[in-house]
Amino acid sequence: MANIYTGIAVIDRKLQIARADELFYEYIGSQNYASVAGNVHAEDIDLLKKTVDELEVGKTADPFVIRMENAENGAYHHVLVQLQAFMGADGQESFVEMRIQDIDQLADRFADICDENELCNEFLELWGEKLFIYNAEKDLMQVFNGGNKNRVFTFRGTFEEFRNYITKEKKLEKEYAESFREFCGNVLNGVKNFEGKLAFGAEAEEGVVHFLKGRTSRNSKGEQIVFGYLLRRNRDGSNGVERIQEEFETDVTTGLLTKKAILNYTENLLHRKPKYNVNLCIIDIDNFKAVNDTLGHMFGDEVLAKVSGVIKEAVKGKGIVGRIGGDEIFVVLEGINNLSDLRGVLRSIRNDVEWAYMDRKEVPKVTCSIGVSTYPTDSQVYDDLFQIADKMLYRAKQKGKNRYIIYAPDVHGDVLHGETEAVVQNSTATRQDKEDLVLKYITYMAKQINRPLNMWLGEIGMAFALDEIRLIYGEDGKTLLENFWSADNSPRPYEDDMISFVHEENFGHLYREHDMAVIDKLDLIEQLCPQTFRYMTEHGVRTALVYRMDYRHHEGYIAFYKKSDMSRKWSDSDLANLAYISKILELAINDR
Repeated sequence: MANIYTGIAVIDRKLQIARADELFYEYIGSQNYASVAGNVHAEDIDLLKKTVDELEVGKTADPFVIRMENAENGAYHHVLVQLQAFMGADGQESFVEMRIQDIDQLADRFADICDENELCNEFLELWGEKLFIYNAEKDLMQVFNGGNKNRVFTFRGTFEEFRNYITKEKKLEKEYAESFREFCGNVLNGVKNFEGKLAFGAEAEEGVVHFLKGRTSRNSKGEQIVFGYLLRRNRDGSNGVERIQEEFETDVTTGLLTKKAILNYTENLLHRKPKYNVNLCIIDIDNFKAVNDTLGHMFGDEVLAKVSGVIKEAVKGKGIVGRIGGDEIFVVLEGINNLSDLRGVLRSIRNDVEWAYMDRKEVPKVTCSIGVSTYPTDSQVYDDLFQIADKMLYRAKQKGKNRYIIYAPDVHGDVLHGETEAVVQNSTATRQDKEDLVLKYITYMAKQINRPLNMWLGEIGMAFALDEIRLIYGEDGKTLLENFWSADNSPRPYEDDMISFVHEENFGHLYREHDMAVIDKLDLIEQLCPQTFRYMTEHGVRTALVYRMDYRHHEGYIAFYKKSDMSRKWSDSDLANLAYISKILELAINDR
């Protein structure tokens, strides 16, 4: 990193310059080589003299700002000053090292650093492989996908946890055990440059190895940092999936594989019975018809091409992408053997597509819905896997779009034989039905119609396919359950400890608009809010909304629980409608 200081000088206690670097002299000008006093603003000279005079040898003064004349333009600039006193070589006279930084130049330098950082990020997007960083002082090892705008971690933890992750979860091949031990030694010992090869489980049988290269350096805090990359390649060094993407016939509009090319490839791949996971992902661009209808088909083709490019970048090195319909895209992911990595790729696709046109207000919201099946766990037959993925796509669209759903038989049932409804509770209420319900309650309030609270809760629960609704408030340190509704008519609990977790330190981060907290990612909640996670798991809650209300001058909450919906995401319309209903309930309750 380039020197961020405008200049450095050594001065005595009378502000005379003993020596200085070229940058310092350039800043103050040739006429002031003897003393810094001539460049300091008259109102600030006493501050500088006092600080220099009182600074003890071996001590560093707190940074402060003065005005100094810049010889280049003759104007006074605000300058950040750092001083450190030390004893001269003769042991008789002490001196002060003076570092100055023109704040305007600092802002320019910061802008340059931001530009450099952006270039680095662009490079990583082109790179599209796994990167690793190890901070020795913090004992923090991180492995993430380099080809994503949003960093997706495949591992984050201590080095010992990383060692176990590689040997046990990733199933390191025995013949590469010595290579991995050498890699660990190089990282922990801070070897300047190193490289090696690793192979894992079923991938190795298919001829796939990971070439790695690393380097040790130190950051601006002096911490030892080890960083590098892992390239997933065939033993001959080639990237199989990228080569396939290049060799097959491509679609003119999107540059993706044609429908015939990608479906033939997928059928042939599954026919060979690979010994690793293969994920079939069907992606549909949400609101694409609205784009065509409002902005025309030429712009629609532009959107299709851009979204296709975004998806291709997100899966680079991990699979292949093709167009199988008007706005339908098919992705085949190979060798992703754990759910966390799969979700990371899908999350990147969803997020990157959503951001593609975020700044274009005239464009209808462009997002994507994804349905996913997995070979060999879901089926080993191509037609079945395609049908499962297609049904999961339909489910994602029905659940509010802009999400991915990975098939799980214990949640979604035997979708090939129409048993979904027996497993997952679904509401027959349409979006219009829910909005009508909101208007109905507003009418009740306007006409001051007094209805039993359970009737309200029952209507809400059925319309929004909820499992439980709890109305809770705190008084004198106790948690009281004012009202309770359950889809299966469970008996009302005697007590509820929900108030304990809403006071958790990080729970406030879950609140969005309208005083509504959204709990839809339990794997993240476990780290952020452990009390909330324990409550949810103990009560069998998969996803929840918690509305904070002013309940007769007490602390109060309305909690909406779902226990069977593994999609874990609330649609924007449901969030808005339940927030409105909660506010109406709050007003109605307080008015009684």
